[in-house]
Amino acid sequence: MNEVLHFVEGLSTLERAGGLVGLAAVGILLFGGDESPYNPLFQTYLLYIQFRRLSDEEQEEIAFFARDYCHKYLGKTTKKPLLAFENHHIDDAAQYRVHRQEIVLFRQANRTCNSLVYSLIHEYNHHVMAQATDKASYHAVLKDYSYDDHPWEFQANALAKRYKRDCIRYVLYRQRNISKF
Repeated sequence: MNEVLHFVEGLSTLERAGGLVGLAAVGILLFGGDESPYNPLFQTYLLYIQFRRLSDEEQEEIAFFARDYCHKYLGKTTKKPLLAFENHHIDDAAQYRVHRQEIVLFRQANRTCNSLVYSLIHEYNHHVMAQATDKASYHAVLKDYSYDDHPWEFQANALAKRYKRDCIRYVLYRQRNISKF
């Protein structure tokens, strides 16, 4: 346990020195490619990256890489959705604006890599569904279901839970300019 605590303290020091990109580069040095679920230091590293507070610039970088992951692995559409960030706080973490084909991420609700990637995958699913159906379908189903019971919401949440961790790994590899995927 002490090894893990010292490791996290070391990550904090590295973060102050080199930011998230510095932390991403550390993965190769420390783990030598052993990024398996059985390596406890790598798992601690992943947790640290997922839940540390992100700057605005880091949010934007992670969102662009995560959108690339979604486009590559979760359903290609004729065009990638636009990404926008808004500072004002509302009850939602993100929204998909069909008419603009835009995913809006609310900064205050997405201050960790974990929440940002989850929100982006969730909204990307709405983008894919909107491209595959007529744009009024979501709202038509709302007449029969509440937001919380909407089948598209269940699907988007299931997809986000299923692919969040893999997407975070993809983001880390892209930040290190490694084409392992």
